[in-house]
Amino acid sequence: MVRPARIALLAATLAPIGYFFAVYRFVGKPMTQAPADSLMTAAWMSQFNRFMVFNAVFVFWLMGLLAIYLIHLYRTSSVPDGRRAFWAVVLFMGNMVAMPIYWYLYVWRERTERTAA
Repeated sequence: MVRPARIALLAATLAPIGYFFAVYRFVGKPMTQAPADSLMTAAWMSQFNRFMVFNAVFVFWLMGLLAIYLIHLYRTSSVPDGRRAFWAVVLFMGNMVAMPIYWYLYVWRERTERTAA
């Protein structure tokens, strides 16, 4: 994988983490501080529907990233054979946290190991 593609994969990997904090800031925090009777207005429901669409997009985004990382995991030679199953489970169970770690260990450092060998 070439360097610009690696950096693009990192940006795509970090986007859900940024989305998580943005959702908390713009949706979660105001929702907990708003009076209960103001939550069911038409304007709020419209914003909530938009939020659900964005949420669905990021669910599919994470599924796509998971597929990319699992394909990379089983096609690369930089991950030892004994750790492939471990990384598959870790990527599946802890995807938003595990993907940047996997990216650094096996995607970013892949080329430097080949040139050093």
